[in-house]
Amino acid sequence: MTVQHDIEIRLAELLEILKDEEQRQVGYPTNQTFDYSPLIPFLSHSLNNVGDPFHQTNYRANTHQFEREVIRHFAQLTGLDPDDAWGYVTSGGTEGNMYGLYLARELHPEGMLYFSEEAHYSILKNARVLNMPHTTVKRQADGEIDYDDLRDMLAVHRDRPAVVLATIGTTMRGAVDDIPTIREIIDDLGIAEHYIHADAALSGMILPYVADPQPFGFDAGIASISISGHKLIGAPLPCGIVLTRNHLVETLGRAVELVGVNDTTLSGSRNGLTPLMLWYAIHRHGEDAWSETVRGMLDTAEYAVQKFNEHGINAWRHRNSPTVVFDRPPQEVFDRWQIAPEGDVAHIITMPHVDFHTIDLLVDDCIRPRPESPPEHDLQPAETGLPAPEWETEPIHAATMQRIVIMAENRVGIIAQIAGALAKNGVNLNSIATETEGQHGVVIITTDRTDHALAILNQAGFKAVSDEAVLVQLPDHPGALANLAGELKDAGLNIRTFHIIERRDEFATAAVTTDDQQRAKAALASGYTII
Repeated sequence: MTVQHDIEIRLAELLEILKDEEQRQVGYPTNQTFDYSPLIPFLSHSLNNVGDPFHQTNYRANTHQFEREVIRHFAQLTGLDPDDAWGYVTSGGTEGNMYGLYLARELHPEGMLYFSEEAHYSILKNARVLNMPHTTVKRQADGEIDYDDLRDMLAVHRDRPAVVLATIGTTMRGAVDDIPTIREIIDDLGIAEHYIHADAALSGMILPYVADPQPFGFDAGIASISISGHKLIGAPLPCGIVLTRNHLVETLGRAVELVGVNDTTLSGSRNGLTPLMLWYAIHRHGEDAWSETVRGMLDTAEYAVQKFNEHGINAWRHRNSPTVVFDRPPQEVFDRWQIAPEGDVAHIITMPHVDFHTIDLLVDDCIRPRPESPPEHDLQPAETGLPAPEWETEPIHAATMQRIVIMAENRVGIIAQIAGALAKNGVNLNSIATETEGQHGVVIITTDRTDHALAILNQAGFKAVSDEAVLVQLPDHPGALANLAGELKDAGLNIRTFHIIERRDEFATAAVTTDDQQRAKAALASGYTII
């Protein structure tokens, strides 16, 4: 067998796997229906859109002209005068959000960043990379930012410029933060310097094509926006676009003689193929086709909600959203379908490749009866010579809890110092436990705002990290812990910590950490009820 033959076999195997998996990809917002075959000849060229797309560069093998046309198109979709628009095609939503926050930081060096706990997980990472002071705002039950909590947090730091990240279509629940309400709060508090960035990864290509969109663009008062290209439009590799007003970036760029162009983007060399793909998709489909695509997605989402509810599975969605939130299904459904979970719920997103038939197959899988058999442990009740107690059949309920573990000196006043730092910044302590050995100690806490508390403690000089404990509700009877430990043992997992948090109504709630939390949740989900 030649090397070339081996390569061809490996690639053919991968292609078959991808084709099979794509048929059941329902939980993540990537359109699988694209076709860029006319662009294949461009793969033979090294396309590099180095630097600012609005300035000439010494490297001529680029697609800057097409990139500028893409920018103008998205400017029109988002309520921005194309002649006042600046932006570029990014590697995806994370880079687009980072650029918006980078621009905000440069314009308001003393600013405080505010974002919802429902915001995309990359936002906290971006804030840390940019070293931006930040605070996490609570979310409402439906995923929209909690405006009362935002007002309280803004009031605490009203002497500083406010940088607010509004999510236009949250990752898990598809909620749209109300930008007019956010602006009203800022104005009421008299915060003169402010900047609103919109993370519109998916909904930025949906709201322009619905009859009654929520306010989300520059005409609503934002300063910048990030929209993904590989989501609704579809692409074989991640991409997106970031937009802002031209005058906001005028002071940021610097001329680079090496490449003969202004350095205004986050990356130097940039992908020159993705602007060409977005340009091709935009012009090939046309506005009427995009409107039809969006209408089809929303119709399928409504069908999914009705179908789930008809079969006793609670499901719902936000207005103008293809994100359908429903009761978390059994683990076997996760194994077959690529579904996004969070605690006791899951979601699917009705992208163009998800049709009514796909929904029917998914719902059938969710409601299919499954054999109920008790978990096997090393010591079965029958081996004791006693009948199995009734509580053996009671379900274990499991969720997750973010804990903060603080390494500290074992000295008088350390708890007061930790609690004081959190109280000063408006963070409530939910629980606290300490373990000491000699001159050293470990303090384990839970709060109502984990990310914010973590930032406060590290800024105060503590060595603090977060980890995720699995919350387990089990019968408060002898043997319940043995059964739980047996489940984890059978999954090959070691229990690192086990704390009883609460006892109530003959049940105990415990926080458990293992050497692999994802596997632990999967092990407890199999055969038990997940809340």
